[in-house]
Amino acid sequence: MKQGHLECAGRTLVASTFLQEHDINHAVVSAPGHALIIIEQSPDTLVYFDANNNLFFTFPKSALQGMRV
Repeated sequence: MKQGHLECAGRTLVASTFLQEHDINHAVVSAPGHALIIIEQSPDTLVYFDANNNLFFTFPKSALQGMRV
């Protein structure tokens, strides 16, 4: 971090480390050229967290039904 600006992978790593230290269930997801975090807020609700673009919103877990993981 002393070297300069963090991009999405670095920000995601910092956020994931924080979440791990606080025993918060989450998954780091990567797509071509991007990384983000999905957090399980409750049994029915997930959180989309994109640290690089300052995006944070909740959505129902049922929205992912039928998706291949």
